[in-house]
Amino acid sequence: MNVLWRWVVVVGVVALVAGCQQSQQSAQRSRGTTEGQQIAWVHDFEEGMAKAAEEGKPVMVDFYADWCTWCKKLDADVFSRPDVAQASRDFVAIKVDTDEDPETESKYGVSGLPTVVFLQSDGTEIRRSRGAVPYTVMLDEMAAAKAASGGA
Repeated sequence: MNVLWRWVVVVGVVALVAGCQQSQQSAQRSRGTTEGQQIAWVHDFEEGMAKAAEEGKPVMVDFYADWCTWCKKLDADVFSRPDVAQASRDFVAIKVDTDEDPETESKYGVSGLPTVVFLQSDGTEIRRSRGAVPYTVMLDEMAAAKAASGGA
């Protein structure tokens, strides 16, 4: 009898794990996110700025910190969306961890997190967005930054 109960528990755990994996995959499909539809973040500010100058693109800089709950919310609710990822292709997207790079945070006068700063490729600020804004607001900010940068 003891062996039978162990078998039942093992089968139950395997079924539970498989069900969770299937639910996660279904949720990803329903949101439309796939690996090809993610923002291509550069995690080094200078490298990202050099890439922007080389490609002639404006820059979207996400200032964040690992401990910032609202930064995580912005990542989960906004930056994970395929429509936002698609719009990000018009920019060089840079993530700046303010704990790791306080100089860049200070240079751009970031006083709260999350803050997204849109720049020309020469580092001139175009506009900024503060807080964990809804995705519709971020899409509007991205469109306005693109237009202000001279993009179509």
